[in-house]
Amino acid sequence: MRLAPVGRPGKRAARPNQRRGGKAPSGPAWLRSRWFRFLKWSAVVGLCLMAILSVVVALVFWSYGRDLPRLDSLGDYKPKEVTIIEDRDGQRIGELYAENSRRTFVPYAELPRMLVDAVVATEDEHFWTHGGIDYRGMIRAFFVNLRSGDTRQGASTITQQVVKTFVLSPEKTFKRKIQEIILARRLESELSKEEILTLYLNQIYFGHGRYGVQEAARFYFGKDVGELDVGQMAMLAGLPQSPENLSPRKHPAAAKTRQAHVLGRLAATGKLTRDEAKRWIDAPIALVATPFPRLGAAPEWVGVGREELLRGKGTAGKAALLARGAESAPPSTSARRRPPGTLPACAPSTAGASSASRSPDRPTRSSSSWPSSASGCPPAGPSTARSTRRW
Repeated sequence: MRLAPVGRPGKRAARPNQRRGGKAPSGPAWLRSRWFRFLKWSAVVGLCLMAILSVVVALVFWSYGRDLPRLDSLGDYKPKEVTIIEDRDGQRIGELYAENSRRTFVPYAELPRMLVDAVVATEDEHFWTHGGIDYRGMIRAFFVNLRSGDTRQGASTITQQVVKTFVLSPEKTFKRKIQEIILARRLESELSKEEILTLYLNQIYFGHGRYGVQEAARFYFGKDVGELDVGQMAMLAGLPQSPENLSPRKHPAAAKTRQAHVLGRLAATGKLTRDEAKRWIDAPIALVATPFPRLGAAPEWVGVGREELLRGKGTAGKAALLARGAESAPPSTSARRRPPGTLPACAPSTAGASSASRSPDRPTRSSSSWPSSASGCPPAGPSTARSTRRW
């Protein structure tokens, strides 16, 4: 009987799956699979690409972020405003304003809270929590626009819109968009949320040549912004998307649809109940028929008011006043022919004028003590003209 050779001490017999001349593979079978090797190398390549992309993005932001305008001036916001001329009954008979400056400034403390809520719920739902850029909104808008094949939803925050309005040009380029993102983040560190909203609501366009919520409220409803009801505030909050196309005077059906959307957003964010929102949706939009029925009734006295303002400001003040729009509305033909500094022929010779000012940097609201008339002349008897400021 033959005995099998005994191996050397400490040497194991070869396993069946051991390769000739090599070592047996170690570890679980899934580690040796081709799929695992593919995923491993894919992860390595992906990490490398992400690192390269991060460097490229950093370089782009660094390049476009150089030499950007400073935002310090926005903290001392002094917009061009309309100079209002009224009769003694408080009716508007004239306006003096420069291009894009038919506005009346309203501080944040005087803005109705419901109006603020309506604007935020419609234009920038996460305004109070983001740092100038709404990344979730950008991703959501990307997929919405991708599904529709069109730009149906924007992703600009209120802060970005302020930057576009005050600092950057309106051109739509990649460089400008990057600069907008950079400046929006900087603006959030410079100003409070309330200050940013004050800039936005006093500067934006509301259609029909009106800028800011105060002049919009007066034009559409004949009220100050603090006197508006919820339905009227919802309508104003929906206008910035497309002021002319959503104007209740030009397109009442489109304006009503937009107002209903704003009221729905207020209900969705808990600022209104569903029943309250439905009540305002069912109610018609009550516009004032003629916002300023006496506007233009006394062009002669508007010319007198303009000359009084310019004469009281002196040479340096006149240039500043012109820059702020006090002489942009042309006087009537008869007012142009009248020698400077003289009153209309029908004005009493005893009429005097005085100017009261608190700061040369603020525009003037003028009001005359005589009622307006088609001829532009005051009634018989002594009259006085006064110029007061509105704060």
